[in-house]
Amino acid sequence: RRVFWGLALSVVLMALAGLWVASFVWPTAPSKGARVRSHARRALLLVADPVCQPDDPRLAVVMRTSATSQPPARHSLDPDLGRYQRLPFTAEEAAQISAQFPPADVDRLIGLDATRDRLLSLDWSAYRFIHIATHGIVDAQVPQLSALILSSYDSSGRVVDGAVRVADLSLESLAADVAVLSACDTALGKQVPSEGLLGIGSTMLARGARAVVASLWPVSDEIGARLMTEFYRHLLRDSMSPAAALGEAMRSVVSSGAADPALWAAYQVSVVALGPGHRDPQAQGPPHEGAELETRRMRAIQAPARVERLLDGLISDRQLSPKDSYQIRDPAALPSPLQKAVAEASQQGRVWVCRASSYKTWLLFTAEMSLPLSRERGAPVLLLNRYDAKGELKDAGTWISDPHGKWRRLAD
Repeated sequence: RRVFWGLALSVVLMALAGLWVASFVWPTAPSKGARVRSHARRALLLVADPVCQPDDPRLAVVMRTSATSQPPARHSLDPDLGRYQRLPFTAEEAAQISAQFPPADVDRLIGLDATRDRLLSLDWSAYRFIHIATHGIVDAQVPQLSALILSSYDSSGRVVDGAVRVADLSLESLAADVAVLSACDTALGKQVPSEGLLGIGSTMLARGARAVVASLWPVSDEIGARLMTEFYRHLLRDSMSPAAALGEAMRSVVSSGAADPALWAAYQVSVVALGPGHRDPQAQGPPHEGAELETRRMRAIQAPARVERLLDGLISDRQLSPKDSYQIRDPAALPSPLQKAVAEASQQGRVWVCRASSYKTWLLFTAEMSLPLSRERGAPVLLLNRYDAKGELKDAGTWISDPHGKWRRLAD
């Protein structure tokens, strides 16, 4: 039996961050998979290069290997099927960004896996960074229908609804340091009296992202990919704030020959609140001086020797190792699995502390400082991993210290 889903829209009022916002529910077929809840924090959720065209070679491969040789039929309620062209540089963008994170800490939805159902089945609150590179559409009259356009076909070649609308985003809970919407017009929306701008980017911010990078006009696929690769390089390698990293990325793109601002100036950063490094309007001296001092201060805070001292204090304060344990500083003295874990941690720029006890109990701790969280909280925040003697990850958590050196665990 063929089932048609009505086009009627029902209006639901929901509270978003203490503000009442009108949200539309778009009726769709029930999702086949339940939402996956993650108890461990992940580094990156990466969504890119969806399949939108029926003649996409990736879809042809699926159809050749599937049981049916018939092409997928056009969905009766999707007049835009096939309207969106492939964005080939988003695949390169995804690869370049993914390479800057530990492979095991990245969840990728690429190509036929980049579907609405797959994305909405994930627990978005588990990711420190969320990056979505695709088409974006804005509806200035009914902003709840503004959407990110994902794959129109699933991994079996079936036609699916590819639109992730503002109404869908308003049901998500985020805890990301940065959410990047690498798509057209994602910073736009409708000005709502007493509420401000309502759209894709503002909804991500309202649902818990600490910073959102979104665009004010259509962006170039190729230039956007280059800019985003540079953005993450400065954000991660140089420990910059999202705003500073975006500025440096824009300068890099300009210096490479793309001088037209229409190509690189579309993106803006929206944040929840000003961090501890914001400039006092009464402060004296040139504006860049405070920024340089803040950068030097944050780099000093992130120095490995200081992070190691903080890690030692955390282990001692929370009694994370036996009282009779002692520290092993020579990596060559560690069991082989722990040597491998230490090597991986060092490649990722994390500090490590290994403790052993008289009962031959080995514990390895690796840590890095979260600059976005440290700025936001105004106190040191460590991202801590704990391994057993077999090199297996036993725990991953986020810890914050008070001025007296007492540590507590944040909700992961």
